[in-house]
Amino acid sequence: MLTIIDGNNFFRRLVSVGSDARSVLNSYHQPKNETIVVWDGERGSQRRRKVYPKYKTNRGPLDQDISMHFNTLIRVLSHCNVVQLFHQEYEGDDVVAMLARDYAGRGRRVHIESTDADFLQIVGEFPKLVTTTAVGKVTPALTKLYKIWVGDQSDKISGVPLFGEKAWEAADLAALGRMTKKAILTGEIDDIGLPKAVKPTAELLRILDEIVSFYPVPLDEVMKNLVLGSPNYAAADAYLKEFYL
Repeated sequence: MLTIIDGNNFFRRLVSVGSDARSVLNSYHQPKNETIVVWDGERGSQRRRKVYPKYKTNRGPLDQDISMHFNTLIRVLSHCNVVQLFHQEYEGDDVVAMLARDYAGRGRRVHIESTDADFLQIVGEFPKLVTTTAVGKVTPALTKLYKIWVGDQSDKISGVPLFGEKAWEAADLAALGRMTKKAILTGEIDDIGLPKAVKPTAELLRILDEIVSFYPVPLDEVMKNLVLGSPNYAAADAYLKEFYL
């Protein structure tokens, strides 16, 4: 089993419950499974904001204390038996998805450690090989379609105007999926009996499909930012003691 950790998501949650760098050291110095930690790129969200300006507008830069904590964790993890990766121009989600697809495509079992329901898309693609901590409102296979039409408030994605949970529950989802795919490919919108007030455009569906999908990340560029951990508990311990941790 390979564990891929969505670093910003997972370690922010640890910090929020009072975990510290020393507990991370103790847990990940020699983890049970082969582990890759993926961090967000500094300019990662810009790609989606160019397409959809509202994307993650509810999120400012990392709080200074959190940012310093992350920097400490990155240093500590460099002394652990884990690999760390990032690409400055991509979100960590894109890198995680690229890695999970690559490993699962070669028959490797993968667990994605994150509460981000976007990763259920990968579970839907590889249901026998990929698992995730995330829990969604719909099945993995319907995750992308749901986010296109209903949206994702955590990322400030509004979805299709006037189409919400009730419309989703009432819709013929198979027909909705076919209509969405055809609209994206051809620009034609079929009438499948949606409420009269719901008037999607092919352009909007294309935009929503793009931002809820994972961008392909060039592996060779990611590898330039690889930090291959070298297990050295004493070095990590000495580093933490510099800060009385």
